[in-house]
Amino acid sequence: MRTLISTSELAVLLDRDAVVLLDATFTMPGVQPDAAQLYATRHIPGAVFFDIDAVADTASDLPHMLPSPEQFAAQVGAMGISNDSLVVVYDTPGMVSAGRAWWMFRVMGHDNVRVLDGGLKAWLAEGRPVTAELPVPVAACFIAQLHQGKVRNRDQMLANVGTGVEQVIDARSGDRFQARVPEPRQGLRSGHIPGSLSLPSDQLSDAQTGRMLGPSALRQLFSEAGLSWDQPVITTCGSGVTAGALALGLHLAGHPAVALYDGSWTEWGAGSETPVETGPARVRRGRIAPAVEALREVFGDRLSTAQGIRDHHGKDVTHHPGQSPDAVVFAKSTAEVQAAVTICADHGVPVIAYGTGSSLEGHITAPYGGVTINLSGMDQIRAVSPEDMDVTVEAGVTREALNTYLRDTGLFFPIDPGANASLGGMIATRASGTNAVRYGTMSDNVLALEVVLADGSVIRTGSRARKSSSGYDLTHLMVGSEGTLGIVTAATLRLHGRPDSVSAATCAFETLDGAVTTAIETIQSGVPIARIELLDAGAVDAVNRHSGMTLPLKTTLFLEFHGTATGVAEQTDLFRALAQANGASDFAWAVKEEDRTALWTARHQTLFAVKGLRPGSEVYISDVCVPISQLADCILDVQRDILAENLVAPIIGHVGDGNFHVLFLNDPDNAEEQARIHAVNDRMLERALAAGGTATGEHGIGIGKRDYLRKEHGAAVDLMAAIKAAVDPGNIMNPGKIL
Repeated sequence: MRTLISTSELAVLLDRDAVVLLDATFTMPGVQPDAAQLYATRHIPGAVFFDIDAVADTASDLPHMLPSPEQFAAQVGAMGISNDSLVVVYDTPGMVSAGRAWWMFRVMGHDNVRVLDGGLKAWLAEGRPVTAELPVPVAACFIAQLHQGKVRNRDQMLANVGTGVEQVIDARSGDRFQARVPEPRQGLRSGHIPGSLSLPSDQLSDAQTGRMLGPSALRQLFSEAGLSWDQPVITTCGSGVTAGALALGLHLAGHPAVALYDGSWTEWGAGSETPVETGPARVRRGRIAPAVEALREVFGDRLSTAQGIRDHHGKDVTHHPGQSPDAVVFAKSTAEVQAAVTICADHGVPVIAYGTGSSLEGHITAPYGGVTINLSGMDQIRAVSPEDMDVTVEAGVTREALNTYLRDTGLFFPIDPGANASLGGMIATRASGTNAVRYGTMSDNVLALEVVLADGSVIRTGSRARKSSSGYDLTHLMVGSEGTLGIVTAATLRLHGRPDSVSAATCAFETLDGAVTTAIETIQSGVPIARIELLDAGAVDAVNRHSGMTLPLKTTLFLEFHGTATGVAEQTDLFRALAQANGASDFAWAVKEEDRTALWTARHQTLFAVKGLRPGSEVYISDVCVPISQLADCILDVQRDILAENLVAPIIGHVGDGNFHVLFLNDPDNAEEQARIHAVNDRMLERALAAGGTATGEHGIGIGKRDYLRKEHGAAVDLMAAIKAAVDPGNIMNPGKIL
């Protein structure tokens, strides 16, 4: 029997005696007009009001709990419903609460029930009649038979948290699920049942028409949420209403075993004895157990399922919540990465590459579970060509290890994101850092790559030639792809000659505008400055406290000049003149290598220094990049927002290329403060895009900035998605990131 009925089909059936039409509109407590008033104002002719709050267990303290079979039979019998009736249910918005009524009939043994596709919204859109006239039902006899298999209680849910036999999927909004906003019902904790998945019920229907998505689209939606089709499902929500919409959607998509947790979050979130998780869902995808066994045969004790190791590989250094993989593999060669990916592909298991864990937008988290491949053991420098000024390295080599190895060659690799990151990770996130103003970003310094694709095949892109017009530029497609298209296992990188002379300095400014203007004029004057970093007064204060420096508490530039001794002297003289004209003072020069090292070490430790301003806090770090002509205005706007919202949020910036970072100090237990941080960050990103900039200059998208990808790139995101689908049709390569 079909479950949905169209508006045209209903119009034909309305006058038939065996059909009972029910308006199952539901509204939250306190919302006006309420459901009964909406029904009384207008409804489909002949529709009887099915009050979800009244057709309930009136002895329960919880709202609209499932009544006893006897109670249900008496109430629906009074509506004129017998066991021979065809029941059609609908609601006013479209497909919100009709699913609850549909589920109640089915759990009481009455399968001859349909749902009006699109509800009253679709009916009205076609100009069909409505009325305020209240029908007078003729009472009928209904016998209810409770199907316990379609409903779950709290004790069963508690047991399932331990066993995980049944999947749990939550219909509430993502913000409520992740505890980003408080619950609308007073006295409830925020968060979700441990291990549950998230799929807001409003995603099941078309926002314009109110009609349900088709079966294949629903199936894809549930699959993308992490649902397995060979494991039973329990739906839940705030109080059991929109959980019915998920149950309906799963039924339409063909899932064979679906139950509903009747008490839902109103029951679960009320007491302290039920465990609660916050943050994104810990989704598990694919056949993980056989995949782990197959990997163990290949890797032996270099495969770990220990909780501590898994947790370490699922959390980066920022505020993003950690989500652990199911297993971690420690690879030592491209062939081993290839073997691991092939096994994971065969079992539909996600794969996440891991270097040093220093990324900043949740790139290494495992929202769908799966296998993390640790590449740190791939630490060989395969070849150095001083004549060609290039080097071929394995992905696990860190930038500091590479430069130590190159020390006697007269060459160095200039990309310096601050952390001692792996080069594979730097390629994946298109890293840059303090030297980018002179030497460019990672994208400018990668010549060729070795990449393992989602099916386990290995490709090599690019060459050691300094330029090429041969085919698609697959090298730079992979650079910045964040492990979503493949795993970089080796790379050929461009090297640069070590400068004969290096000089570093700091100088303080009375105004931020003066510091930024100096940076702009320096670039416009053609000064080949190597580094020009900005720290606002808050960041300087943090650095002083952490590193024992005594810099003036003013907006300060950290500088470095590379070249010949004569060239560096000329650069510093020109910069000094520009800076003094813009209000600079307190110049402090560092010529000795140990002094320069101390200066840049202090700058690179700003993140940890800022944490020290308020012990116990996390740092919510965000970045944007704008045309340098817009930089001062953008930073000043953000500073005003920070002050207005009473936040602690120092700012640092690579001002030579218009990139700046805000380090919001964040109390993870203070939802109100987090809301203010999100508001300031959102305004900063919007301003950056409006100024012709980007939502991220060097952090990447990861999980943190996906909402802004389409705002920045528009329809080009569809092409990105098409490329992802073509290269990784099973969506196993770092799923949940970027797109």
